[in-house]
Amino acid sequence: MTTGCQPPVVEAHIEPRRGHCETAESSGGDAKPGNLTVTGTATLQVTPNIADVTLELTATAPNPRAAVAKLRTREEAMRKNLGDEGMTTEDIAVSTLDLGPTSRWDAPRQRQVSTGYEARLRVTVETEDFSQIPAVLEAGANAGVTTSSTTFRNTEMTELKRQVRDMALDAAKAKARQFQGSLELGVMRVVSVSEAPSGMAWSAYGLGFGFDNAIATANVSAIAGAASAPVHAQTLPLQLTVTVGYALG
Repeated sequence: MTTGCQPPVVEAHIEPRRGHCETAESSGGDAKPGNLTVTGTATLQVTPNIADVTLELTATAPNPRAAVAKLRTREEAMRKNLGDEGMTTEDIAVSTLDLGPTSRWDAPRQRQVSTGYEARLRVTVETEDFSQIPAVLEAGANAGVTTSSTTFRNTEMTELKRQVRDMALDAAKAKARQFQGSLELGVMRVVSVSEAPSGMAWSAYGLGFGFDNAIATANVSAIAGAASAPVHAQTLPLQLTVTVGYALG
């Protein structure tokens, strides 16, 4: 995995409350405290470390048993092809297995008529070696795979999100301390904290705030007969902006 970070970007502004600039004499009482709001933004560049290749097989037959048997035969051929490419049993997981009736529209009789059953199997092949993706897709195609796609994910997203959050918070706190020292502000009490994630890596390689095991939505086209073609996963930004509000005493 390759990650990198850009220098944190911070912004800050002071929002006085009504009466903040009044003196005790002019207001008839103590001056009211103001608010200080600071924002810190940090960015990490994230590259996925896992590719999930999804392969789908289908088989049709007049009855359910025959459809399943035909599907199993194709599955065995696909697994053999994948094994020949270096994939192990641990690399291959069945995600769905479905069986249902099929039909067609009978125009003369103006109705749907049964044509048999379709069995459908979807497996996911996991690999850390992206150069294997074309060979995996070709192995599936040679076994009769009807649909294939590739998604990417990063297994360290939880730690990366924590890291970029710490960077953004550090940037915001540093700016607050600078304001406090330069403007000789009094006691500063945190009254609000919010964060706004941005950058495609949040959804593409972590899919959902705070999750580390979701599959990405980035796709690679099926490559048949081009096992030597290189496949590179895209590096995407993981950016977070933190806003901290202080009450000035």
